[in-house]
Amino acid sequence: MTKRMHPIAVDTAENGDVVLTQAIGDLNEPDPEIRIAPEQAAVVCGWIQQAAGGVPATLYTDDRGPELESIEVYINAAGMVNIKVNEEVRLEISPVMAKRLREQLSRAITESLTDLLRPDAEA
Repeated sequence: MTKRMHPIAVDTAENGDVVLTQAIGDLNEPDPEIRIAPEQAAVVCGWIQQAAGGVPATLYTDDRGPELESIEVYINAAGMVNIKVNEEVRLEISPVMAKRLREQLSRAITESLTDLLRPDAEA
């Protein structure tokens, strides 16, 4: 199987747009360019990560050390799923990614219970 990564560049235009350019090496054609508004960047990154199979999230923190907290889950005004750890720490993800996170959590819990209930080889 052949694998190849095309060179990609990310830049900021004078008007503030984010510009993605991919070098194709064709002397007769300009390199393809995608322009997105700065406020679209996070959404496009989420789409790219979703296509890649990851769980994108935005974490807000104040750089404190670990503390025991009570976690709350709610939907904000923008329709995003928020996992609130404390007043300073909040994880914000899209509903689609929340569903993917739930699936991964379910799989991890199942594997954890499988290991917990597995007979002890030394008994």
